[in-house]
Amino acid sequence: MLCFTRRTSDPLPLVRPKSLTKYQHITWITWSLLRPVLVIIGCFWIGYLTAIVGPMLHASQDASTRHRVSRFADYLNLPAKIFDNNKSAPDGILRRSISSPPSDDPGRFRYVLIPLTSVETMSYHKKRFEVCMKSILEKSSIPLFFFFVVDEPSRLYLEETMTMFSRKYRSKVEIQYTFLDQETIAKKLASSVSVVQQIVSGNTQGYYNQSIFFLSVAIHRGILPDFVHQIIMLDTDLKFISDISGLFAHFDKFQGSNVMGIAHDQQPTYRDAFKAFRARNPTTRVGSPAPDGLPGFNSGVVLLDIARMRSSQLYNYYLNPPVAELISRKYLFKGSLGDQDFYSLIGNERENLFYVLPCSWNRHLCRKLYDEYAPVFDSYFNCDGKIHIYHASCNSTMPV
Repeated sequence: MLCFTRRTSDPLPLVRPKSLTKYQHITWITWSLLRPVLVIIGCFWIGYLTAIVGPMLHASQDASTRHRVSRFADYLNLPAKIFDNNKSAPDGILRRSISSPPSDDPGRFRYVLIPLTSVETMSYHKKRFEVCMKSILEKSSIPLFFFFVVDEPSRLYLEETMTMFSRKYRSKVEIQYTFLDQETIAKKLASSVSVVQQIVSGNTQGYYNQSIFFLSVAIHRGILPDFVHQIIMLDTDLKFISDISGLFAHFDKFQGSNVMGIAHDQQPTYRDAFKAFRARNPTTRVGSPAPDGLPGFNSGVVLLDIARMRSSQLYNYYLNPPVAELISRKYLFKGSLGDQDFYSLIGNERENLFYVLPCSWNRHLCRKLYDEYAPVFDSYFNCDGKIHIYHASCNSTMPV
């Protein structure tokens, strides 16, 4: 309700005076008739500007900022803490409820998962991440949604860094992202993989023996929202030479029992890890180089089909602790490299669970086992064809 009050400077009174000249009388009547009309016209224009022009300006702004970087306030389908720093949110960051997909057309987004922690104690992670993210965004032709698994220092770093990237590449690619709290995710994983983790990796306290490095193993068990059916998990020490859409295209090549896509390890890592088993079984394929052998896997790039992982009785069978214990003992195995140890172990039993990603989509640069295995090293390391992703594992030098 609009209320008008008379100011002392009003030229005409709101209440008709007792004595007016003829001219004043006509003027007063005219003003009395026009005043409500002017109020109505004014209200109409205010409503028009609010309802019509405002959305037009907003749409124009959206067109110039296609990146729409979003953090989620309420992650209703994720049993984990989501950081909420809305009070200090930089410009361009939107808040959205995860109860619905990040877009009216969620199919146009492709999902990427990147763990990034310990940036305070391992500052080189920052440089690696920036090289990786820059190479992805410079070449991507598809909208991307990132899930970052972080601790608090990493979240603060990513807030600043991703805002910078989104502004730089706003005309190139649309990106959105959210944060998953490492500690809460680790607690969730503990109920699913802690026993398997101990069986596969032993009780050692190595860097890759933390439960977070088994995230991909149980990612289909309530970690991600239901609308995420496929996701690619990446290490940070990568550099994309090709459009990431080409990597997503490999999901279409899954067949039969395949639940994930992963490249063979390009060092004799598992020739060494299965050394005791190979000594007892000299004709085994385990640990031998491809294409005839089973060289094990590297999880720097993993294509995870969440729906297939959920529905695969065979894959989930191997997540049972007694089964994991049995095959670990069978192959005399104790690993130290997290999820890829588990995949390499069950890959000896069930090759059909894995789509073998071409080496060119996870081209390893590490050669630390060369001296020990020089006679056979190149049979693991060789990779023909155009390279799409370089992987600077074990602190290798990344090509410029």
